[in-house]
Amino acid sequence: MKSKKLNKILIIGGSGFVGSALISKLNLETVINLDKNNSPFYDKITMLGNILNISDIKIDKQIKTVVLLAAEQSVAEPLMYYDVNVQGTKNVLDKMDEVGIKHLIFTSSVAIYGLDKVNPNETHPQDPFNHYGKSKWQAEQFIKEWYEKDPKDKSVTIIRPTVIFGERNRGNVYSLFCCKRRYLGCNTRKSYFYKCFGNIVAFSNLRSCDLSLVFIFLIMQISQIFQ
Repeated sequence: MKSKKLNKILIIGGSGFVGSALISKLNLETVINLDKNNSPFYDKITMLGNILNISDIKIDKQIKTVVLLAAEQSVAEPLMYYDVNVQGTKNVLDKMDEVGIKHLIFTSSVAIYGLDKVNPNETHPQDPFNHYGKSKWQAEQFIKEWYEKDPKDKSVTIIRPTVIFGERNRGNVYSLFCCKRRYLGCNTRKSYFYKCFGNIVAFSNLRSCDLSLVFIFLIMQISQIFQ
């Protein structure tokens, strides 16, 4: 008797902070990670590739869902936002159409709403104020166009998280810590964290609820698609 083939999930950008944590919650037999960097934890399921090169985006017919986490943040080189967040997204959508993959989960950003908005929700007007927010909003527009070509069979979930922080994260919150540490005159990273928070793990737990909600939502969406 032949064993039933498992439907698989392609996570693009799964070697980073969010992707690694998400993969840890999933059945590894159903996951493929595509990233331009090696995974610190999941090399056996990781393919190296850059979404700027459409030939690097390898999607086989066992894949039913693409989770697109890949993003670029570079204040010094703002064009990189548009290269990865916009053109990279377009490349992924084109490849999905080529193979016939209908289900996409995309991580956007609350930055599309703009600066200093009071509790924006999904009906709030979009008003991105920086290149990161603008590039994510442009990517969302291409995803909308892709979906509207076949709304009966395609499904799209877009998540717009705020800042998320936790173990191994080296994003904006970490940079803020480092700046604050220099301002306070602490000589070592360890002394700063202990002086301000007791320890970094304890502080990260203050933000863990945000990340947990993102994971719960992602996993719920994946489960619904696989039913």
